[in-house]
Amino acid sequence: MKKWVVVFSVWIILSGFEPSFMEEWDYSCESGTSGEVFTTEDNHIVVCGTYGVPEEVVALTKKGEVEWTHDVKGVVQPVFEEEAERLWMVSEAREDGFDYILDVGTGERSAPLTFDFPDDIAISERTFMKAANGHLHVFGGAEWHAVEQNGEKAFTFTGNDQLIPELSWNDGSYFVADDVSFSDDPYVYKVDENGEPIWRKSAALEELPLFSEDFVWFTEPYKGIFHALKQENGRTVSEQEGDFYHRLLMTDPLLMEEYLFSKSNLYQLSSRGDVEWKTELEPYRLEEYITENEMTGDQWLLQGRNASSSDSYRLFSQNVYFFNEQNKEIASLTKLYEDGSFAWSNRELPTIHHTAIVEGSIIAAGEGYVAVLNQGGKITDRYEVDEEVTQLVEEDDGVLTVTSEGVARLTIPENGAAKIDDFLPTSATQEKESASVTGSKVWHVEFNTEISEDGASKNIAVVNESGAVVEVYKKLSEDGEKIRIDPPAGGYEEGVYAITVHDRISSPYGKLLKEETYQKFKVR
Repeated sequence: MKKWVVVFSVWIILSGFEPSFMEEWDYSCESGTSGEVFTTEDNHIVVCGTYGVPEEVVALTKKGEVEWTHDVKGVVQPVFEEEAERLWMVSEAREDGFDYILDVGTGERSAPLTFDFPDDIAISERTFMKAANGHLHVFGGAEWHAVEQNGEKAFTFTGNDQLIPELSWNDGSYFVADDVSFSDDPYVYKVDENGEPIWRKSAALEELPLFSEDFVWFTEPYKGIFHALKQENGRTVSEQEGDFYHRLLMTDPLLMEEYLFSKSNLYQLSSRGDVEWKTELEPYRLEEYITENEMTGDQWLLQGRNASSSDSYRLFSQNVYFFNEQNKEIASLTKLYEDGSFAWSNRELPTIHHTAIVEGSIIAAGEGYVAVLNQGGKITDRYEVDEEVTQLVEEDDGVLTVTSEGVARLTIPENGAAKIDDFLPTSATQEKESASVTGSKVWHVEFNTEISEDGASKNIAVVNESGAVVEVYKKLSEDGEKIRIDPPAGGYEEGVYAITVHDRISSPYGKLLKEETYQKFKVR
């Protein structure tokens, strides 16, 4: 079958920018294997143990040197309070005097304590315990118990049937919610520091709302309704009705995902919940892979999705699980410009569990690896690990990786910072040099087949040398084969730009463009 193409100039930047990792230090537990790592302003706190039972707590300096160690007393579960930099050590035995608090700044422990909450709550399940605002918070069924630092009970809050074992907090107030899976009449609550409800809102939730200083946002998954409330009083600002299943991913910007089995869309919303853009996010060329292997919709499943964001772009990763190929998994990592148009997708990585953006470079981690990509989506270095990366902690010039085998600090050298000539995809071939034009230049992109207006909007963009999308007016011709791109209001400023055409763009018959193309131009 004939491949269809774009007929304007195609080019690629040949750059020396190859961001790489340098292992600054690593640490392995002397007692058991490494579990959770908590990061403070001055230290990394490593919990070491065997089969999930902590045996030792180790404080490492930012240079990886051991500052102090603490031998854990009894069978306890540590709960970290980030703001106060303390560990609440909760005894599984629930006997008097077996609890204590560990100061992670000095390694000193408090006198023996007894945390006052019901004995029948499963302490081995740490998901039922949180620490915030100077209290230990323990969830059991419909009850939420807050405990003081002296072990005495601060308050007990009761919801309907069963609370989600999670809380969010802000300026002394908390957000909790009933679990729709167990509650016939579920609510979301804002509660003051004394455990008294400030307001409640009827809501069928599976996870807690997100919030800012002014708003609270949540979606009701089985109703497909998005809610924006005033944080102060819980009054409804906006309700948006959508499809079956939605999940909020982050607050800045406010991103929401719609997903169901093999379907995935990403939305960027305003604070009131208005859709600023929507983009389909099936993994890159997954359609071709499924067709070639004669798969049906019930043979594969999207899972393990997460998002990251910078000022000028969004990252979205997702894993695809295939039931009929020895449980094969593939993953895709997609970069979107800030207006939702595609920059690139990379499908060369195995399952992706974590992503981060450091020093202008993109970090992805999963089973047995940590990889760094440049802004064009090219994998430029890969750090092999023996186990799954369970935590990826983003720091100023690198990342902290945690596996059961140990902790490693990976630095991206200063000469690895992003350069202005690395903001474009790396998957095309060079055809012509860049053009020199005036700030009022009007571009015409011509295809040898019809494309859709929506496809043109999502898959064609103008970006500047920092990788930020430029707001331009794009108009599709009547025959659907040409795009006119007018300059931004006031014209282009001096500098280097590129028109990018993503290879997700397709003909009316679903045939994808052969490869990503782009035309560089310089405004005099």
